Amino acid sequence: MSQTTLAKPNVALLDGVTKKDAFVVAGLSARIAKDNMQEIPALWPKLTRHLPVPGQKGKVGYGLCYGANMQDGSFNYMAAVEVEPGTKPPADLTLMQVPAQTYMVFRITLGAGEIHPQMKAAMQYIFSEGLPKSGRKPSGGIDLEVYGDRFEPNKAGSILDFYMPVEA
Repeated sequence: MSQTTLAKPNVALLDGVTKKDAFVVAGLSARIAKDNMQEIPALWPKLTRHLPVPGQKGKVGYGLCYGANMQDGSFNYMAAVEVEPGTKPPADLTLMQVPAQTYMVFRITLGAGEIHPQMKAAMQYIFSEGLPKSGRKPSGGIDLEVYGDRFEPNKAGSILDFYMPVEA
């Protein structure tokens, strides 16, 4: 099946840009490449075994994408939750500071079924059409998948937001 036959993902660019202050997360990460994309969904159950993390702020989950290598298409991915600064996480979790950034926010509404293929299609749309049509330039900062209270895995109508850092 060619990718052109895939239905366009339900992705909407929210108005304007959003500024988000710096914050600290605790989570699990992996280096992701074309041959191990299944590592992304595998990180989440490993993280949920630790929840709530000491010092955790709220119930929002974050998928952080950073350190991309354009030559080989690899990047770092972290499944994480926000924690109070100075928190000492469990031994197998790492802390990361997310700097204050300006973002374009894309809202992704999922259909029924597995999330990974839908996220892959949404990211392809965002990077090939959504970003170029916006006229904004990415800043090269940390991309955030934000899994808030309207996100329920494998449920049609589930919503998450993708925050892409852009030049102010």
